[in-house]
Amino acid sequence: MAARFIKYWLPVIICAIFIFSVSSVPGTELPGLFKGQDIVFHILGYAVFAFLINRALREYFSWRSRLTRLSWVFVIAIIYALSDEFHQSFIPYRLASWKDIVSDGLGIFIASIFSR
Repeated sequence: MAARFIKYWLPVIICAIFIFSVSSVPGTELPGLFKGQDIVFHILGYAVFAFLINRALREYFSWRSRLTRLSWVFVIAIIYALSDEFHQSFIPYRLASWKDIVSDGLGIFIASIFSR
């Protein structure tokens, strides 16, 4: 039982911690790698997060329909995105942004398209 949890849910938890950690970096300390990097990183980060959530839910709730499972993936990931933006609003030189939520949602949607 523990091995199953570690295999399927630990990656989700680690990804959530990584997203939280990156959101905790003050805005003045973020490297400027390329124009539009914020959008790209939000899309990629939440695509990976949604993929991992879907993988775990597929293992634990394989009897559920794909649409039901993907709906839960979206709900879980978007609630996390909203909470992360709220958290980010307390970080110096960072803002909570609807643009970021839309980018997160796009990443979640992309992961859903590529799910099996």
